[in-house]
Amino acid sequence: MVILLAPVLLFPERLAPAAVSLALFVLVLLWCVRLWATGYVLAASPLEFPILCLLLTVPLSLYATANFATSLPTLTGLLFGIALYGVVARHATDERSRPVVLNIWLASAVAIALVSLVGTDWALKSGFLNALTGRLPHVSTALTSTAQGGLNPNEVGGLMALFVPLVGSVVFMRQTARRNDPSSIIGRALSALRPPSPVGRIVWGLALLLFSGLLVLTQSRSAMFGTGIAAILIAGARYRLVRVAALGA
Repeated sequence: MVILLAPVLLFPERLAPAAVSLALFVLVLLWCVRLWATGYVLAASPLEFPILCLLLTVPLSLYATANFATSLPTLTGLLFGIALYGVVARHATDERSRPVVLNIWLASAVAIALVSLVGTDWALKSGFLNALTGRLPHVSTALTSTAQGGLNPNEVGGLMALFVPLVGSVVFMRQTARRNDPSSIIGRALSALRPPSPVGRIVWGLALLLFSGLLVLTQSRSAMFGTGIAAILIAGARYRLVRVAALGA
């Protein structure tokens, strides 16, 4: 049901206000039914409280906005993302469906990266990288976030900062016993992953090269910094030596 609401919640400015209102009503109704049936709005996960705090900031942001029509796509996109997280979190707890969820996520992430390659208005910072991005075709998409009709490279870099750590965790996961620290949230999350097959490792490795290359092309320093911090945290959750080195630095 949440997937059926995706076109309305992701592109509300292209549809009638009645359709957007109906989609929001259905989404809230689904959450209410879920809360009544299970006691949880999304899923029993450590992120439910931070997500609730995020939702509590929505009325404040709507009060402060100068143009509600401009803020509407951000609001509905946020609600759709939270709803989609709940669906994924519920299915990812099942050992059998977890690989399917990961593979669907990887396919979606690769699709986003490919669209970003041809739809981003690249930053002009490095001469060498500018020469590379200048050879890429540029296609205007409906997901424009700049005045030139393309995607903002900093926003694309932020997405890659989310993709690279997770894909890297799968690619470099050992086939032997996992070394994740179960006392940390990151360690428990990594323990839910399973090492892929040799063919799967190649596929995930190619995806990692795509995401890493796209991250570099965005030339977003904040995204690169965030990726580095995430890599250190993940390595610290997996290896005690990294934790000791990080604390001693």
